Amino acid sequence: MQGGSNQAHAALRQMQLINAAHLLTHYSLLILPTAVLAMAAPNSPFGADYGPIVALATAMFALYGAGSLPQGWLAARFGRPRMMLAFFLGTGASLVAASFAQGPVSLALALAFGGFFSAIYHPIGTAMLVEAAGEKPGRALGVNGVFGNLGVASAPLVTAFLSQQAGWRIGFLVPGAICMALGLYWATQNHVEIARRVQARPFPEIPKTIVRRALVVMLSISAASGLVFNAFTVLLPKLMAERLASDPRLLPVVGILAFAVTLCGALT
Repeated sequence: MQGGSNQAHAALRQMQLINAAHLLTHYSLLILPTAVLAMAAPNSPFGADYGPIVALATAMFALYGAGSLPQGWLAARFGRPRMMLAFFLGTGASLVAASFAQGPVSLALALAFGGFFSAIYHPIGTAMLVEAAGEKPGRALGVNGVFGNLGVASAPLVTAFLSQQAGWRIGFLVPGAICMALGLYWATQNHVEIARRVQARPFPEIPKTIVRRALVVMLSISAASGLVFNAFTVLLPKLMAERLASDPRLLPVVGILAFAVTLCGALT
């Protein structure tokens, strides 16, 4: 009885930490689009133009996508818990490194590493979430999705506030430190691995032509929706800033407006 209770508590903590990881995954990818509004200045080592600074995140987004491909092999080799530990510590360290960047090259490298480590979450974290959820993964996945949306919505709000109060470097440093702290906590936990008996069910054979057609359609939808989502979330803070005459004192207002717009989209 005690063992079952301990396993239930371990499963709950695992789901809570994975939810936090989902929030941090999307949050970390969207720090720069708001921080750039405080970084761009005539005497800044990054320049005064918005476009070139945002372009420094290109490798981050590319590695975030491509980095998902080897995660299954890495998980089989090192185990899912270790991969999630690498996510927390690697993503956190990358954000901290970005906060100390002295020029475009060092910032681009830090962001690229952040994108690579962030790529661990979806293939590994989601699998561990379903495993910890037991026989009722639906609700756990729904709650997990809410945390991801909160990460997208809160990134401009919190980054704008931190950048206004203490500078853009703090906008990277604080979430990086939090991510690493969660990684250390993750390392102290017992992780749930539940072996389930899978009942084989007959499944009709699907013609290969239909499978290929469905794959092309799904990939096209994913590419289109991903393009729209990333373009919207990256450019939204800049759009808000331009409508407010780019007054640096209004950076928190930009964050609040971007948060409100993104949150409305997430709720609908």
